Amino acid sequence: AYLACDSEHAAACRLGLSVRTVERHLANARARSGAPTTAHLVWILAGRIELPEIQQLARQLGIFSPERPF
Repeated sequence: AYLACDSEHAAACRLGLSVRTVERHLANARARSGAPTTAHLVWILAGRIELPEIQQLARQLGIFSPERPF
C-alpha cells in the first residue's frame, strides 16, 4: 500500500491503520532487510516481488535488472 500511496499517511488511510503502525511496519522491514531507507527497501524488493508496475518504475529509474541479484 505504501508504494501505491507514496506516503505513510496515505497508506495508513487506505489500510485503515494508524500512521504509527505503518511507520513501524516499514521500520521493521528496513531493519530485517538491512535497508537504511524506504527507497532502498523498495529497490531491494523490486527484484523479488512480482509487481510489474514497480519493476517498470525501477527500470525507468535505472535501478532494476533481472540479471543483477539484489
